Amino acid sequence: MPVNRGWIRFNSPRGTRRRSLAQSDDDRRIFMSRDFSSRGSAVMHLISSLEVGGAERLLIDFIKSCAGTPEIPQIVVVMNDRVDRDLAAELDSTSAPTYYLSRPESSRNPRYLLDLIRIIHSHRVSVIHSHNHGSKYWSALCRVLKFDVKLAHTLHDTNIRINPPGVLFHNSMIDVTIAISRAVADEARSLKIERVEQIENGVPISLFSSVSAQPLGTRVKIISVGRLFPEKKGQDVLLRALKRCVDRGLDVECTFVGSPATGDLRTMPMLEALTSSLQLSSRVHFVQGRTDIATLLADASIFVLPSRWEGFGLALVEAMAAGLPVIASNIDGPANIVTDGKDGLLFESGSDEQLAEKIATLIQSPPLADKLRKNGRTKSWEYDISTMRDKYMAVYGRLMIAGRVSQ
Repeated sequence: MPVNRGWIRFNSPRGTRRRSLAQSDDDRRIFMSRDFSSRGSAVMHLISSLEVGGAERLLIDFIKSCAGTPEIPQIVVVMNDRVDRDLAAELDSTSAPTYYLSRPESSRNPRYLLDLIRIIHSHRVSVIHSHNHGSKYWSALCRVLKFDVKLAHTLHDTNIRINPPGVLFHNSMIDVTIAISRAVADEARSLKIERVEQIENGVPISLFSSVSAQPLGTRVKIISVGRLFPEKKGQDVLLRALKRCVDRGLDVECTFVGSPATGDLRTMPMLEALTSSLQLSSRVHFVQGRTDIATLLADASIFVLPSRWEGFGLALVEAMAAGLPVIASNIDGPANIVTDGKDGLLFESGSDEQLAEKIATLIQSPPLADKLRKNGRTKSWEYDISTMRDKYMAVYGRLMIAGRVSQ
């Protein structure tokens, strides 16, 4: 049974709450949703923020999928004070104990490390799984103070930024590195990162498979989901492709779903200026802060992922599951998901001319669009979240029993 070990206050994303925590100080800004310390060895997931993004979405979907697998309890710790209310509400609705440390970004205050150590002891954590670069270093510090804990780390993208000393540090501390796709695994191994295990990302397919996407009508509705980061996500490429489509007499509009990174005041004005210069303002919509992606996909007819690099493509799989014909850049992760002409179309990354041609092909060939919809839905089930969950659980089990995962 949970034990009341003293009350604390925390300004959570949904208002001030009170929960119990062992030996908490009055000024400790930490929140625990539930206490499962009696269940034995647990996995602690460590992530820097809980903003709208691929890694955050993946973690929440994974935690929700663990509801039927209580044999390895899952704990979530959000380090920083950047928390999206809707995502926090989703996480709080699960059975996983969740801590929000509300650490100001870049703070090196050792109290946060002490908080982590206390959480580890409270829940008898034996594996820490870090999900981004910053949280990896906090997990390593925990390892220094509690040497018997095992460390897992996920690489969520290609274009891995790590220098040779960083590789040495990583290999000395991390017991298993999870790569979300073959492209990420190949790049990690080329950088001499050791103990790499490829586990493709997962999506709660049933959530999206119930969606009925829009047929190709008089005005074709295109959707693109991803952080507003043109240098990577290629929103500028899609905008120029839309202009080519309009110039060819095609009646198209596009909704971009996503937000710039916190503190990025440049991207939105740049995209709006480009939209205006291309005379597309009446045809282009930017939707920020939405997490109900299935609802937005249901109002579209074609999905486009115009990225310049991409380790996997969660949004791509979600769109396939929702029955949208998809078009993606022929790069990295997307090319490992889509078979060109069978369950989607691929175009040369950065080529707005080729992307416009693919869009036109779909609009002018409804039988092809129908084939891609059908095959895409079938293909998406290969990436169901349950498959990823079971592979994660196997990794955790091996770490708890044998320590490091062999190369």
